[in-house]
Amino acid sequence: MVYDPDDPGSYNICTKNPETKLKCIQYWDDRSRGYNLTTLLSLHDTEKFEHLIGSLIPKGKIANICDMGTSCGFMAIIAAKMGHNVVGYDLSEKMVDYCRKNATKYHLEINFEVADVEDLDILPNTFDLIIARNILWALTEPLSTLKKWFKILKPGGHILIADGNWYLSNFDLDYAEKQHLSELKNSENRGFHGQTNMDHINFDIIRELAKDLPVSSVRRPGWDLSILLGIGFDNIYVNRDEKSPYEYSTDFGNIALPGSFIITARRPPEGAQPLIYNDGVSSEVEVRDEDAEREASLFKALADPNRVKILKHLLCGRLNVKSLSESAGISVALVSHNLKLLQNAKLVTSTKVGKEVFYMASDIPKIRELFYYSDL
Repeated sequence: MVYDPDDPGSYNICTKNPETKLKCIQYWDDRSRGYNLTTLLSLHDTEKFEHLIGSLIPKGKIANICDMGTSCGFMAIIAAKMGHNVVGYDLSEKMVDYCRKNATKYHLEINFEVADVEDLDILPNTFDLIIARNILWALTEPLSTLKKWFKILKPGGHILIADGNWYLSNFDLDYAEKQHLSELKNSENRGFHGQTNMDHINFDIIRELAKDLPVSSVRRPGWDLSILLGIGFDNIYVNRDEKSPYEYSTDFGNIALPGSFIITARRPPEGAQPLIYNDGVSSEVEVRDEDAEREASLFKALADPNRVKILKHLLCGRLNVKSLSESAGISVALVSHNLKLLQNAKLVTSTKVGKEVFYMASDIPKIRELFYYSDL
């Protein structure tokens, strides 16, 4: 695939072959039975995505969520089981058939539709959260699609992107030569997807089609960050979704390139003003009384080293009192006392699993932002 050399940021990339999308639909129709098995098996371990979705939606709110490129409904089912209103779109009719069967299996009401996520007829300001898991790499016009998604998000709404550099080896020799990438490539046949390939679909078909899918040709998540910022998203956070990223050499030294990653970003709330600097002397920002009171309570709750330590441990995942005590080096009694104060400030929430109570940070992006500014 050849792109405009005057567009080094790859902002205008799009598929040149109109047949590519049709071939992709056919591939995923053929692959649907095995992919559905993958989905059903994956639904036994959903804690990570439950935590992610929960971190982007205020506690107690029933959100309107859209799962773009829902496949067999993995993310849509997780969100619906959490009590949210969910719609899922996919161009593969057979995939959507499995979505509906899976929703029935779990006794969930989810609106699944056969539709092109690149060209949806949806009113602006509709969704609180858009989920895009393993779909951006497969879009034919990614930038224009993300612009449309931005508009159908409500102000203050979020997008959750879970994706990877799945077929970058088609374009990037540095990446392709890495031993880890070779193992990743072969795992399609030997690993989880290979084991659930019930109809013996040739994975080389989608690898070849990926040569004409534009986002597959760029190093991510760097591309995503520049695009999201350019469109107007803020509060952008990136996490590697793996322990051992691939490293390659550049003129600036070794660079880590993740095979998979998770990004969350927000459409700014209405009325929010950007920080404006006037010759480095003054700034203007919207200030509301209710915001000031809430933020004052936040800082009051964080005015203790033990509470800060507890909260930072909870940013890494759900923990019970005993685990928090051991990891933070604080007595169980003191942990319990500080957890109550953090819960009163709405910085921490809890959930009960059996007889065990687990605690977690209630608004991870906001809390990380607070810690970021405190380090300046």
